[in-house]
Amino acid sequence: MSSNRLRAVFITTALVLAAFASMIVLSSKEQGTESLARNRPRSAATGAVSGEATGQIIRQAALHVTPATEVTGSAQERWKNFEASFGTGFEPQWRDGLLASIRAAGGKIRNPNARAARPAGPARNGFESRDSEQVLARARELLTVLEGLVGVEAELPLENPVVRGGETSAHVFFQETWRGIPIEPLGKVSIDLGSDGELRGFDSTYVRDLLIKNRVGFSIEEGRLRALSWFYRFQPEKQAVQVAGGKQIIWVSGRNGWHAYEYFVRGHHIVIDAMTGELLYGRSAGSA
Repeated sequence: MSSNRLRAVFITTALVLAAFASMIVLSSKEQGTESLARNRPRSAATGAVSGEATGQIIRQAALHVTPATEVTGSAQERWKNFEASFGTGFEPQWRDGLLASIRAAGGKIRNPNARAARPAGPARNGFESRDSEQVLARARELLTVLEGLVGVEAELPLENPVVRGGETSAHVFFQETWRGIPIEPLGKVSIDLGSDGELRGFDSTYVRDLLIKNRVGFSIEEGRLRALSWFYRFQPEKQAVQVAGGKQIIWVSGRNGWHAYEYFVRGHHIVIDAMTGELLYGRSAGSA
């Protein structure tokens, strides 16, 4: 082979290798940029991505529900059993095959001042919607029947009931917990009762099969300083402020959960990772 031909082959090979190397570098840069964008937090005040902060916000995706006609299998059978006990004036909605909400058909008796001709659920003689003990007992009775449809697990019980009674209606709120620690921002079950103890509404954001992704790495008091540090990153004026609250929670997104601390700093809701101190959630009271 002549020297000119060898030189041409060498130059062609070098150009091909250089082009291939450039493609690898460009791909690597694009992946690095995407990774960095995912790990930047959003401003608690504005929701804009912050260039200075290095934490991460984890937001819960919207909960999608489906009508009862799309639910099959054991859930549908359990719902039929519920209707056999409490009547058919209900419209359930489901999320991942589990009960997410119940409304009265047509929504007519969701109004506490309206009385249906046939209340959904049997009325209780002598029931007093202003009596907290009666309201809680009735809510627990309903929850015992509904927890199978919700998918309640023994290690993630519904606890800490809050009762709000009134003249024409009553509401009971239950909190899902993991080893006594409340689940946030989901893990809520609410039951609405009428003045006769009839079921008027039910809502659930219960989380099943929870996977804990971290452990506690510092105290709640140290967390106050870290929450304050995050607050100052969002505020140009370094005014003296107080950190309110201070609550240990399990912050969930999907079925993943993180040990976290929750604080309120001058109208800002701040949740930080209890192991790394990273920002999990930040929002001002005035933001959308």
